[in-house]
Amino acid sequence: KNIIGSLILFTCCLNILRSQPVEEWTNFIGENDAYSVNNPFSINLSDIDDAGNSVIAGVNTNAGSYNVYTAQYDAGGNLLWMVNNNTGSWVPQGCNMKKAGKFVYLVYESNYSIITKKYNGNNGILVWTAQHNYLGRAFPVAVTIDKNENVYSASCELTPTGTMDYSIIKYDKNGNQIVIAQYNGGGFDEPAGIAVDT
Repeated sequence: KNIIGSLILFTCCLNILRSQPVEEWTNFIGENDAYSVNNPFSINLSDIDDAGNSVIAGVNTNAGSYNVYTAQYDAGGNLLWMVNNNTGSWVPQGCNMKKAGKFVYLVYESNYSIITKKYNGNNGILVWTAQHNYLGRAFPVAVTIDKNENVYSASCELTPTGTMDYSIIKYDKNGNQIVIAQYNGGGFDEPAGIAVDT
């Protein structure tokens, strides 16, 4: 009995090891001339929520100007909404989606200012935009939210002396800036991501 049981267990484990990922769905952006070879589309960011909804953010260029596309799909891969902003120089650098796609948060760089946007996850309508200007060149890295829907963005700033500091900006759920915390370690301080606890 022990030998038979061992063989069955070995066979089951072998089948699990041989299993491969299965593609659940595929969808496409770029079925028209707006995404030609001369104007390629690139996905910069993506996120997924607990319900399996996914959001992507990316750009394509047109005559030196950035078009930022944000799109949300349901768990079956069906496009729920897409927004296209001709932003000039905005490039998405952080993306976060929580509470089953209730809201989508993006952080951009625009002429070295930090732009944070909140979208309605049901229809893609812009809820608010917040902008923070730095004295030097600033680059956003990531964005996240807490359980009260306060928004936190992490960025780095190139200082006049040639070093780099980083900062965290906190907004309330209505886009009002609550606080900004900056860190200067004396050298090149650059955040890689951001997270909040309970």
